[in-house]
Amino acid sequence: MIKLKDIINEAVSEVEKTKTKLKRDIFVYLDPKEPRDQFAQCATCRMWTGKDNNTCSILGKTKVTGDMSCDLYTYGKPSLSLAGKEVATYTPEEVGLVKRSVRCQNCRSFDPQKSVCMLYQALNQKNADLFDLDEKVNPQGCCNAQMPKNDQA
Repeated sequence: MIKLKDIINEAVSEVEKTKTKLKRDIFVYLDPKEPRDQFAQCATCRMWTGKDNNTCSILGKTKVTGDMSCDLYTYGKPSLSLAGKEVATYTPEEVGLVKRSVRCQNCRSFDPQKSVCMLYQALNQKNADLFDLDEKVNPQGCCNAQMPKNDQA
């Protein structure tokens, strides 16, 4: 299993070599697409097999509903034709499958007054030599660092 410490050390090494700071794409930040109220949820993922099937093409027969999300979200229309052809390529734990709204507006790091990510701000301030993260985010965007607000956990 890869450890966060190893990932950070590798990132620092790469930044030192290339003299290029890390951008927010390392968190797979995505600006929203329509329908925005379902963006980043399985209902708008091309790997989901739809509400009649409730599976994901890469999670085998695991029950996956439209209000769930994971780190491998891929925007698009659900692929109804993949029902019955699912392959258990990953486990729900490996992809971070959760049953909650994962957009920025639902994240504890989101500042709704400024529409900025406080995690990105903190990383920029504490590690300016490593990070150059665009702190401005769309309330309906998302990234893989999304953490539920304390009242949603």
